[in-house]
Amino acid sequence: MAIVDNGIFIRNAVLNHDVSDKTIRKIKRLVSDKNPMPITHAPIGTIALAALDVLGIQPYKGDNQFVHYYKEMFSSYE
Repeated sequence: MAIVDNGIFIRNAVLNHDVSDKTIRKIKRLVSDKNPMPITHAPIGTIALAALDVLGIQPYKGDNQFVHYYKEMFSSYE
């Protein structure tokens, strides 16, 4: 799957509040993905961390600016 496709997958999971086992497993696998998302250059893994937090699966307690940016952006979808 292409980098952008992974970013779209994560975004769609958040938009659809998809917390199915299959989706969460895939997002958790993407946490280790260091490939940058075009435009923001945020690694896919940081976007995945933000999604897990917003979906209520795994709270993020770090200080990565990209994670906080995506958490804020994802939270605005609600």
